[in-house]
Amino acid sequence: TITFVVQDGKARVPVRFAGIVPSLFVEGSGVVAEGRMAGGTFLADNLLAKHDENYQPRELKPLEAGG
Repeated sequence: TITFVVQDGKARVPVRFAGIVPSLFVEGSGVVAEGRMAGGTFLADNLLAKHDENYQPRELKPLEAGG
């Protein structure tokens, strides 16, 4: 189980999630949480980590020189 806060610059919502966290989910990243509000906390049933438009899966990234 993890807890974190989702914020948009105006509002802050505490979130609680019990499950496997997506590998792209890191501090400062975007997230889509599915679930429900309960007592001021969002209880997430599912988390989807958002990535930016520059994301490439490891399999498609070019090899770096010397690597």
